[in-house]
Amino acid sequence: MKNFKYLALVGQLGLDIIVSALFWGFIGYLIDRLLKIDSSIFTIILGTLGLIGGFGAGFHRLFMQANIKNNKEREQKDE
Repeated sequence: MKNFKYLALVGQLGLDIIVSALFWGFIGYLIDRLLKIDSSIFTIILGTLGLIGGFGAGFHRLFMQANIKNNKEREQKDE
């Protein structure tokens, strides 16, 4: 059962990255179309920033999970 928890965490990390990049890439696409820019510069910039933000959110989730695990282990040692 413990392994399924980590499998779900890996899946969630992937979703954090992909959804963030797609969302901000789409917002950039809308800005490009609204301003009638042919080069898709906002799509590239915002998609890249979304990708970076997704990695940040994923690592934050990973470190929070590790911190929760460490806190539980410390509580068990104290008892």
